[in-house]
Amino acid sequence: MRRSTFLAAATATALSATLFTGFSPARADGSATGPVLSDADGWYQPGMVYVTAHSDSPLTHITAHFYPVDAPDGAPEAGSTDDFTQDFGDDAKSGVWRAPVHLADLGDYRVTVDLEDASGATVTGALSPDRLQYQTVVTIPDLTATPATPDYLHQQVTVSGTALATDPRHPDAAAHAADIPVDIDILRGNPVKATTAADGHFTAAFTPTDTSI
Repeated sequence: MRRSTFLAAATATALSATLFTGFSPARADGSATGPVLSDADGWYQPGMVYVTAHSDSPLTHITAHFYPVDAPDGAPEAGSTDDFTQDFGDDAKSGVWRAPVHLADLGDYRVTVDLEDASGATVTGALSPDRLQYQTVVTIPDLTATPATPDYLHQQVTVSGTALATDPRHPDAAAHAADIPVDIDILRGNPVKATTAADGHFTAAFTPTDTSI
């Protein structure tokens, strides 16, 4: 998504780690040879999971399993994926791998990961320290400010954009997000607030008061 001086904020959710005795913890980095899971989460990309891992031999197979956070120990998984491709990293020994996720219900999921490397070493059921937030994601791909550089004769700045909501179950079908509150961070001072219309569009205006901007 394009970075902008003006940031549109949606709802932020604080998550706490949960110890679940039915799964193996991810090994701490450097504690042993063989595959090591660092993390697995969605990176706020609808319908995707990203696994960060490394090993002393190239990683050859990754499978991620998903469990509702309120599921009891021993409950069946809600789904899994092994369709991973490497997204970052110079070689297959270390990096980030991504895969599509197809689950029936929105929600937060615990993630466990099975890893195998070229030497045959395996790790099964490593528990990610983060959860997969399988939730609708609201983005504002095109945010504009007019004028881009206000001056004495053009002091009022108008910010506008269109909010899109993407359901991870249908990641290629973003819809206009209506009645979404938008906070526009003007760097100094209180955020300027707006609400999206039925077509997802919003507009807000303000006059900068800090001459050092």
